[in-house]
Amino acid sequence: MLVVENGTILRGPELTPQRKNLVIEDGIIKEITDERVPSGERIDASKLMACPALVNSHVHIGDSVALDVGDGRPLEDIVRPPNGLKHRILESSPPGMLLEAMRNSARDMITHGIGSFIDYREGGPEGVELLREAIDDLPISGIILGRDPVIFDQEASRAEIRRRVRGSCGFQTDSPPVVWVR
Repeated sequence: MLVVENGTILRGPELTPQRKNLVIEDGIIKEITDERVPSGERIDASKLMACPALVNSHVHIGDSVALDVGDGRPLEDIVRPPNGLKHRILESSPPGMLLEAMRNSARDMITHGIGSFIDYREGGPEGVELLREAIDDLPISGIILGRDPVIFDQEASRAEIRRRVRGSCGFQTDSPPVVWVR
């Protein structure tokens, strides 16, 4: 058991600051109390704040492989699909390099208090699976919104695009192509 004493805790829907003690067992907050807890390992949190983990609601974790590329160039030259600088770098990067860049970005988010994210993933099903693999053993969860490369094919019909997108994400209904991770 871990007792975090005298910390300022942001609590409830309004995140009201309260000076309390946290009792943590197996990584789960079991109790929030004003009372002194008689046993357990202790951390003095009198100069610290505890709050719910943050949600990064719009990230492109795979783009981590191309951080700071294109600085000073017009945004459309960098990100316009399918031939923007970002897309060319993603296309030419080996899966292992993409995987490591995504793991590093996920670790960085964790370090900065982010507990979950919503990612806009390039590369179709393979891109989604690569991100799933990158965070598999990390204490972060996310929603991955995938984009199949077929949408850039000028020859593809609307029916083909619908079939590919739904099929690649495992949906057999009119559900949106959202994949939950964890």
